[in-house]
Amino acid sequence: MATITTTTTAPAAVAAGTPPPRRRPAELTAVDYGTMAGSAVSALALTWLVFGVLTEGVGWLGFLLVAYVSFLALFGLVTADRVGPLVAKDRLATVAITTGAVLLLAPLLSLVGYVVLKGLPALTLGFFTHDMRGVLPTMPATSGMYWKPRVTRSWGACSRSSWPW
Repeated sequence: MATITTTTTAPAAVAAGTPPPRRRPAELTAVDYGTMAGSAVSALALTWLVFGVLTEGVGWLGFLLVAYVSFLALFGLVTADRVGPLVAKDRLATVAITTGAVLLLAPLLSLVGYVVLKGLPALTLGFFTHDMRGVLPTMPATSGMYWKPRVTRSWGACSRSSWPW
């Protein structure tokens, strides 16, 4: 009886004792951004085909929701095919969390911008130096009384009678 033996050789990097560099799931390359952009364009085209050509559509909110879900599905499939299911799950979670953060920050930034734009005309030097005593809700925001206590010399200090309280 003859025995068959085989010998295998390790790659040079492993044989030298240094393993090849591992790619972290969080690292994004230009190909990953291209995959994301291609998935987004494909999802919009697919959604337009379904909403604009095949059906009457349900409105812009339904269009956006279906486009987002189809983007997630296409992006997950392409990423899983390219780099594996573990990295695909990580990328899908990253996209979902980023989308949630953007959706939460949009109203907050809109509110802050509105308050700043409406408040800038009333933010003058008088805002910091005038008292709001005697101002009614129907008066403009720039009205107010400038409070300056009367200083009378009485033993070198303000007399208590000149204070407004």
